[in-house]
Order: sequence, then structure tokens, then C-alpha cells
Amino acid sequence: MPELKNRISRIALLHAVGLGIPMLAGCDLRLPQDDSNYNYSYDDQDRAAPPRSRGGTNPAPIANPGSERDLGPTSGSRPPTPPASRNQTAPAARPEPSYEGPGLSTYVELVVLDPRSVGGPHASNADQGAPWSFRAQMGWLAGSDTDALAFTVRWLDAWQNLRSVGTTQAPVSERPQLHGVLLTPWLGDDGAGEVSTIDDTTDPDVAPGPDVAPELDVAPEPEVTSEGGRYAPAPEVDAGPPPASAPDPSTSEKPAPEPYGALPPTVWAAAPFRLLAIVNRVDLAADACGRAVGELRYVYTATDPRGERALDLSVIVEIPYPSTRSAASWARSWQGVAAEPAGLARDQALLALTGEVTRDADPLRARVRTNEAALSEGKGPWQMREFNLASSSTGALELRQVPLTLTPRSDADLGELAEYLLSNSADVLAGGSALPESLRAGAAEMSAADFSWRVPGISERLRSAFSGATCNGCHAGDTKTERFQHIAPGASLGAPARLSRFLYDDSPTDELHRREALLVELSGTACSDDPPSTRGYR
Repeated sequence: MPELKNRISRIALLHAVGLGIPMLAGCDLRLPQDDSNYNYSYDDQDRAAPPRSRGGTNPAPIANPGSERDLGPTSGSRPPTPPASRNQTAPAARPEPSYEGPGLSTYVELVVLDPRSVGGPHASNADQGAPWSFRAQMGWLAGSDTDALAFTVRWLDAWQNLRSVGTTQAPVSERPQLHGVLLTPWLGDDGAGEVSTIDDTTDPDVAPGPDVAPELDVAPEPEVTSEGGRYAPAPEVDAGPPPASAPDPSTSEKPAPEPYGALPPTVWAAAPFRLLAIVNRVDLAADACGRAVGELRYVYTATDPRGERALDLSVIVEIPYPSTRSAASWARSWQGVAAEPAGLARDQALLALTGEVTRDADPLRARVRTNEAALSEGKGPWQMREFNLASSSTGALELRQVPLTLTPRSDADLGELAEYLLSNSADVLAGGSALPESLRAGAAEMSAADFSWRVPGISERLRSAFSGATCNGCHAGDTKTERFQHIAPGASLGAPARLSRFLYDDSPTDELHRREALLVELSGTACSDDPPSTRGYR
């Protein structure tokens, strides 16, 4: 993965920050399923059974991470603590529908699923001061909560009619249901579209959480505050000058559509986006002490504002960690969050960590990614798209759809694609290589669960590495993800989100196990330029 620190300017990041990073929360991974087809960071014996951190445990660093990834010397200041017992057994086979998902204190340092946190007051769109809400993320991108509503409506309205993106005008299909499914029910009128909902039945590919979130085992306390008051909204953003290149003619620069031009902030209370998970992707770091240190992600599901049902539509806000700390320091901070007791104490630690990210991160480096089937006419294929923050010709900030860096367009010339992959095989095998603009897709479609890119004339090893790094390969055949989502709504909106079996199947080969092993390795590295307070495990 190319290092973000090598970007020439902040505006250039709008077009390049996605380089080497596949789509959505389950991706950015090292595929495929067997070592003969891919270059893992760890050899077999290292990956066989790395210790796991379980909501307060402090595993020892893994020795010998392998020749590819020299993470530096490990710190001897943290005595190892035995991992907590799971008392769980792996399913006999992946299709077994009775499979139990991870507990709410499992892998907290990688993904927060507890409805007490992600469904609590800190994620409420009705509250301007709720830092984990969809409203807060839109306000952070827009520069203020005052501008967030118009900013969001412009983005959704432009998404509906878009037909092409990028300088090469990569084609995308219109999403005619967007107004009827999202905007009209949310902002007024009775115009309703066909609503595609998540079934309440158990999907064999997704591990269900409990139907009812456990109750807090502590007495209620006053809302967590920051800097002596309510959690402060994001500061005004210096967006910088508009991009040097001319605005994409396929994108919308018109004001918020009528009758949605002047809206009171109270309509945020009915915003059709609910938080499912907060995800730590420090495993994307280039090295332990460098400053390309991974990402913080907020995973939201869209909902039907009238019936509070989950739609087949995910939105993920991906924020690169600030370079104020090393990857090792961020890893240790997440271990500190997991070490706190579930409930208010853990929320307080998580609020401090995410608040630091919001304060110090650059919105121009963030991106918004979507994965949906709810906006097509009938039961169309699932689509994945990416949006970056940009300045319009009027100077206003907007979310502009961009081509997908690693995913080819459906009508790509396979001969040209094969030639490119052969010429850049080392980068492809190391994690991905940015495609030429002429080959990049405007959106990635998934119409079949077994979809995988087939490119004649290249080895299976190279083909598999390439396909697994694409958006549609990662969310379909290359990970056997039948519902195209790695994090999906639970059986009800109050239940914990469900994880794909690729992410979690309680085995040493699942993706969260790999991420955990890397996080432990990162956290055991002492970096000389870290702030003193972050060098030890807290």
C-alpha cells in the first residue's frame, strides 16, 4: 500500500488516497485463502495460533513476523497475560446456519459492535454533539454542523442521476430509487419507493448477534464530556483551494433540490442512517513506527425512516489516522479501550480516542464508500462506489464520486488488463497496484455470490491476488461472502451487527485473527518519537 505521506499535496489526496486499498470495512486484506496464492505477512507457524486480546487481556507480541515486514524491536515493558477463555467451538462447516457470532467483548480493539455504544446517545443523529453519529461525520466533512445538512442532501441528490465519473468518463448506472427510498421519506412528501430490506432470517454467510442487547451492568452516569463540556463538534475545516483540474462535468454542483432547499436542523433526528460498528484498521499501517498508520472507520446502515427497517445499503466513512502518532501507539490505545469494562468506562476511553482522530485528522484524506442494492429499479445488482471530498467551482465542499483505483470497469479490455498485471506483478502481489485510469470502474457491481475476476494469460497466483484486492472480488467470490457485506445489520436494528464468515469464523484463518496478530505485533514495538504517555500499554 503506497504511503499517504508521499502525496504531493492535500488536494492531490482527493484522487490518490484510495491507492492500494480495496473497498469497505471487510477489505484491505491479504488474500486469498491459501499461502501458495498470496504473500502473507506471517508464515504458517506464526499465523497458526497467535494470542488474541479479549476485552482487557494483554497478549505477548508474536516473534518473527516474517521477512516482508520488519516491525522493529519489540518492547520488553509489557509482561504477557494469558488470553481469556472463549468456551466456543468452531462450526463444522461454513454453511452451518446455527453458527454463533463473536461476543460483544471479543475483538473490541478491532471492531466495536456493542449496541450500548454504537446504538447509544453518542451515535444519535438528533444530537449535534453526538460524535459517532452520521450527522457528526457529515458535519466534519462539510466543515461545520451548520453546513452538514445541505452538504448531505447535495451528495445524495447528485448520486441519483450520475452516469459517468472521472476524466475518462467511466460509466455508472443511475439509481432512480434514491429519492423515493431515502430523500423523500426523510425530508418530506409521501413519495415512497420500493424498499429493499434485510431479511430477519439467518443468512448462512453471516454470523448473527443476539436479538436483544445486554443491559448495562452499571448505574447510569452523566453523559461523557470533553474539555469540560459536551463533546465539541468538529472545528471549521480549511478546505484549501479548489482542485487544479477542471470539475468533473458528470458531477452535480447545483444547490440542494427543491423542496429541500431550506431545512431546519431538527430533521436530522429522522436521518435514515444508523451506526453499526466502529472499526480499527491499524493493520493497514506500512510499518510500526511510520506515519502511514491505517484508518478509523464508521460503518452505517441506511434505514427506512418510516418503518425503522434496515435497507440493503451500507455507508462507510473512512478516516486515515493522524500522523501525530505511530501505528504502534494507535494499536496500544485501542488495546487500552478494550481493557476497560464494558459500558460507560469503555465508551469514555473510545470517545477520547475517536475525538483525537477527529481533532487531528485531515478531512481531505477521508473517503466515503457505499455498498447497496436498495437504490436500483427492481432487484438490481449490488453496487459499490467511492466518494471523496472536493471543492466545486463555486468553492463549496462536496462529496464527489471517483473511479475505483483497483477495480476494472466491466467492459475493460482483458488483454490490456493482463498486460498491465504482468508488468506490475510485484506490486499486485504485495497488496495492489493502481490501475490506469482507462481501466478503472466507475462503480463495482456484484450480481453473483461467486463473482471473481478471470483474466486469461496470467498465473492463478497473480489472478487471485489481483481479484481479491478488487471491490467486487473482496465482497463476493474471493471471500465467499454471499450477501456482499462483511458487516451487516443484525436480525433487528437493536441487535449487534453481523459479521461475514470471512471476517470471523472462530478459526486461526479468519480475517479478524490475522488483524489481531498484526495489532499485537504493532503494539509491542517501541517508537522513539511517540509521546511518552503512549509508549506503554495502559
